[in-house]
Amino acid sequence: QFGLSVPIIVDGCVSLFAAFLLFLYLPESAAWLESINQQKSHHTELTPLNTSASHHDDTTIHKVKEDTVQNKPKVQENTSKNKFYIWLLCLAQLFNGITFSTLVSMLAISLKAKLDFDALHVGYTFVGLAIVMVLTSIWLNPWYTNRFGTENAAIIGTLFTALGNFFFAFSNSIALVFFSLALARVAQSLRGASFGTIVAQSANISNRGATMARVQVFLNCGRLIGPVLAGHIADTDPNRAPWLLAGTACLISTFCLFISLQIKPMDKKTTRKPLIRGYTDLKGAPIIDECPDPQEVAELGAWMADLLTKRHYQFVTHKHQVRAMIQDLLPELSTDSSEAHVQDLERLVQHAEIMQAQFQRHGNSFR
Repeated sequence: QFGLSVPIIVDGCVSLFAAFLLFLYLPESAAWLESINQQKSHHTELTPLNTSASHHDDTTIHKVKEDTVQNKPKVQENTSKNKFYIWLLCLAQLFNGITFSTLVSMLAISLKAKLDFDALHVGYTFVGLAIVMVLTSIWLNPWYTNRFGTENAAIIGTLFTALGNFFFAFSNSIALVFFSLALARVAQSLRGASFGTIVAQSANISNRGATMARVQVFLNCGRLIGPVLAGHIADTDPNRAPWLLAGTACLISTFCLFISLQIKPMDKKTTRKPLIRGYTDLKGAPIIDECPDPQEVAELGAWMADLLTKRHYQFVTHKHQVRAMIQDLLPELSTDSSEAHVQDLERLVQHAEIMQAQFQRHGNSFR
């Protein structure tokens, strides 16, 4: 009854069902975001537990607060280099949109010309390619990104998407056709999962939404341009010309992505030098835990008890809460090598940035 409109109707129904599920289970709403912002702003304030400290500790407490405020992301902290980096990511996504829309708009026509597929077999082909992408997302993406990194995954995924399109342009047998399509979809899945992470990390919290929206606009523009260009050049050679266009656009996207990653602004946390302590020799030897004698243990215990008493923590009455707080404030350090040990010491500095939030959470349990 509906003929060739059936796939479109099914796609619309699935989209409506997905929108309904997102409405039910996606927690990100205006009220939810407002509550999160209130919690963050509340954590940066001095808690009653801190304000009750002695005058001797006021300088330390306010210094921690100042460091926490200074480490917050600044609104629109974009230099010209940052902007150029974002524009390159946008261009990479523009040409990626051309590649994607060419595949979607021309695949059925090319399969008909190459293999004489009807609508049913084209539908089976799309289902098979979707299964390939799902399996790639489940197993290959996590393994590859953990082993080689997100940026490497994005570049390799974009490059192999171009190779898959070029292979498809010159494929005539069913084996080569499905190999090239599977290669392109595996690489496209690898790129898609990694590129989103790169874009999210390219902006701070204050302008992340605007950056993601700008990149998405360029992607949609590419999806508009792709079918128009592919449709025009398909008149010359419907079997090869659209896929040569898709492969070339993907190569340009690879180039833009590669250049952007070369000038990527480094985050302050990644460029901060490790803390160098006197007891680390940086020779690569494993760290061996020290064995203090009973006197040293007793001296440290007495010093800690005196410190907690001076700062009004009431560690006798709230013994478990104080111990839990100390465990949260002191992360475990690596003992594999001295280098790893020194790098883990840097975690202490980063850990101090959330100290106020930890105080607030444990402070509430005292009341």
